[in-house]
Amino acid sequence: MKKVRFIFVVFIILFYLFLSYTKSFAQKNNWPQFRGANGDGKSPETGLINKWSDSGPDILWRIPIGEGFSSVIAVDGYLYTMTSDT
Repeated sequence: MKKVRFIFVVFIILFYLFLSYTKSFAQKNNWPQFRGANGDGKSPETGLINKWSDSGPDILWRIPIGEGFSSVIAVDGYLYTMTSDT
């Protein structure tokens, strides 16, 4: 019985380590929640500009959405948010 319990505990520890590793790897380039992957509002990206030009950034696309107070998240190249239809 002790051997089975030991194997179970080792399995749980290895499974937890695997999930921790894959989560950090999967979220490296994503912004999956409010204030980013770590909840601190900091991006791990490098090489970003420090100041916008006087005209601001180029607008690449626009889409009309309803009113709402949801933050936007970015996961696997897609942006997600929640809005109201009214």
